[in-house]
Amino acid sequence: MSKHLKTKAPDLKTAIFLFFDPLILALVINMSIEQPIQHFLSFCLDERKEKVDLGNLIEELDRLVVATYLPEFEFDENEYPEPPDNEHLNIRETISERFPDLGFYCTVDCEPESIGDTNVVTGDAIDDLADIIGDLMNVQWYLENTTLSNAMWHFEFSYRTHWGFHLRELQRFLHIRWW
Repeated sequence: MSKHLKTKAPDLKTAIFLFFDPLILALVINMSIEQPIQHFLSFCLDERKEKVDLGNLIEELDRLVVATYLPEFEFDENEYPEPPDNEHLNIRETISERFPDLGFYCTVDCEPESIGDTNVVTGDAIDDLADIIGDLMNVQWYLENTTLSNAMWHFEFSYRTHWGFHLRELQRFLHIRWW
C-alpha cells in the first residue's frame, strides 16, 4: 500500500486553508493598490464597453475589497495638497449610462445598539458607485502625486470611513437583485 493511502485526509477547514492560503499570500505580496484601483475604474468608466452584467459588477466589487487587505505600510507624516474635485455629476452620468439597471433600493438605517429605532430608507446604487469611484479617483491622484504610503493610507481610511459602507450597501442590493 502506498504511503499516500495510509495518511489521513485533512479536514475540510484545513484543506481549504492549504488550497487558498498560497493563492491569497501571492495575491497580497504581488499586488499594489494601483492595479485593483485602475482595473475597477476602467471597468466602471469605460464608455466603449457594452452593457455590463450586474454579476460582473458584483465580482469587481469583491476584488476591490480584497485589495483593502494589503500588507502594512508606514504612515507618511508629510503634508500634501488635496486632490482636485472629481466632478461627481459627470461620474454619475457615466455610471447611469454604463449601468442602466441600477437605481434606487430600500435599506435600513439604524444604530446597532438601538434595533427598535430602525428606519427604512432609500438607497441609490448609482450614488453608491459614484462615491466609490470618486474616492478611488482621489487615491489614484495620491498615487500619482504623493507617496505610496500616503496613497495607501487614504485608500484604507476612505474604505473604512466612507466608500466601504457604500460598497457593502451596493453589494447587498446587487446580491438580492442578482440572485
